[in-house]
Formats: sequence, C-alpha cells, structure tokens
Amino acid sequence: MTAMSSRNSSTDNLSLPPSEGQLRYWTSDMCIRSPHLFDFVVTLGGDGTVLFASWLFQRIVPPILPFALGSLGFLTNFDFADYKAVMDGAIDNGIRVNLRMRFSCTVYRSVNPDECRSRKAVKRAETGEILMKSLEKGGGWEALEAGYGGSGPTAGGKDKEIMCLTTRPVETFEVLNDLVIDRGPSPYVSMLELFGGSPAHLVGCARIDNG
Repeated sequence: MTAMSSRNSSTDNLSLPPSEGQLRYWTSDMCIRSPHLFDFVVTLGGDGTVLFASWLFQRIVPPILPFALGSLGFLTNFDFADYKAVMDGAIDNGIRVNLRMRFSCTVYRSVNPDECRSRKAVKRAETGEILMKSLEKGGGWEALEAGYGGSGPTAGGKDKEIMCLTTRPVETFEVLNDLVIDRGPSPYVSMLELFGGSPAHLVGCARIDNG
C-alpha cells in the first residue's frame, strides 16, 4: 500500500531476502495524519472498498488503483486478471488520475437540555410550516421548514408545539458519496435533521429506529 519501505532501506538489508523488511502495516490514524507516506493505494474488492479507502484519508487522498473483485464495480476500472501489467505500467509510466469531488459532512449533537426547554418551536396545522422563537430579546418567529406544497392539511387543525434542540458540531468527515449513520447501543428512536448548502438550509427531518 506504500512505497515508504523503499525509501528507508539501508545497506544493512542488502543481505536479507527480497521480501524481508519490505512489508509495512498501516493504521487509520497514519492515513489521516501522514498521507504523504503513501505514493498510491491499491484496492482489491468492489465499490465499497474504494469508498472505505477514500474515507481513510480525510485531508489528502493519494491516487487509488482499484482492481475489480466485488459485486459492484462502478468505481473499479481495472480487471484483476491484468494486475501485473497494470501495476508495472503504473510504476514505470504513471497513470491517468480522475479527480473526484468529496462531500464534507459535519455531525451536530444536542446539548444543554435546560436551554432547549426555553426555546419554542411550533408546527402550523394548516401549512405544516415549522417556526422557532428567536433567542434575541423581542425577536419574532423564524421559519425553519417550509410548509406543504399543493394540497395539504385542511383548515381547522391546531398548531402543535414540537421538541426543540440546541446542537454543537462534534465531528467532520470527508466522504466520496456514501455516509452511514449508526445509532450504536442506544435503544431509543433517533431524530436526524439534514442540512445542506452554504449557508446551510434544512433539507428534512427523519426518525429512525435502526442503524
């Protein structure tokens, strides 16, 4: 996975067998903190293996040479049967690199439950629009989510006060096109709010009971 061993070899290793001392093991922390140690990455598998390799490198991603050995091969361009010719060509002549854009995903977690109770949010019965009371003194109501389009709930319903959470950013990940959210050991139903764009706008909310 890396050519760093060839750089660090010394005359003391000349008497060793060709494979002795040439194998190095990597960790996820090494990939994040020291991506410059890797000349290029070889993956053996399907698209999931390529996505995992991309996720390992959070700042700088070395070129990835993917060989198809999985069920899905949209991202694996090379046949494993030709691995020797492909590897020799990549090392001797270089390879053409396709640059891909990645998503930056930030996870926010709720904090200060006492403060959350002091903020109010209301879902309008007639339109489905969600409004939140501003924290500023004398502030009005701010629309967080647009109402229903076309035919929506009929008139006559009652506005409903809904749960309001204060959050803070805790983790940021760079991913190619796949992000999995797992609730872990928590037995409770999770509520997720998805924001996108810059500045961020609420895309939607979802309640989930599985990872």
